[in-house]
Amino acid sequence: MCLRIGLCFLCLLVAPLLAAAQTEEPFLRAGSLEIAVDPDAASFLPVSSDDLKDGLCLGVIGSVGDKPTITPRGECDISVQPPPRLGLFTDGTPTSGGSLQVTVQLASLSTTQASTPIVTSCGLWDVFMGIDPGTAQPVSQLALESSGADPAQGVFAGEMKLAVRFRFVNRDDGRSFELPAKLPLELAGHWAAAGPGADLGDGASNLVLFAGVYGGVWSAVANSATWGGRHCPFQAEPPPPVLETLNQSIDP
Repeated sequence: MCLRIGLCFLCLLVAPLLAAAQTEEPFLRAGSLEIAVDPDAASFLPVSSDDLKDGLCLGVIGSVGDKPTITPRGECDISVQPPPRLGLFTDGTPTSGGSLQVTVQLASLSTTQASTPIVTSCGLWDVFMGIDPGTAQPVSQLALESSGADPAQGVFAGEMKLAVRFRFVNRDDGRSFELPAKLPLELAGHWAAAGPGADLGDGASNLVLFAGVYGGVWSAVANSATWGGRHCPFQAEPPPPVLETLNQSIDP
């Protein structure tokens, strides 16, 4: 009888704890996040101007049945200015500590223009890259490793697949061609999770990439982003307004 009473009492104690654990907010919230590109560093488009020159002049870029494929290249000859911003969406993850896996998708991409035109025998061509509105964005995964000292931040790595559309416009006669492409963007750097007191806006995830908390202050952290494993850099960082918002939410 005593044993039975003891077990019943233990169940009464454990039940509220289990219920609280089941309703606890996920460690990383699902929602939107953003990656900016350092305006003071050189970033490049993942395409070689030499590979485009003949196709542009012959008019085969974007034509049916004879469409050249744009793949990430390492020539680094088409720089971008101003650099774009990538809006992402993550489904978050319900666990903390150890190794985490989160899915990410491209949600928005500001139109990116090459800082200089492509010089061809048929004139100068401006190059633009933006999100492909007619293609579903691939789902990618990032692996997050928590810091031993702080489970709410650590390092991450992964490859994002982006469905983009290139547009080429001739400055002399106004001809234009469009070409869709799916490009891999390899990311690696530091991540951190904002605490419950940080208001990042409606529908925002609390995951912040390329950032960390050091000495009680949110700071951008050295990053690594390259197109398809090549050496052409894409200098990613958290948007400055995000860091300002997070630092304002820290109790003095």
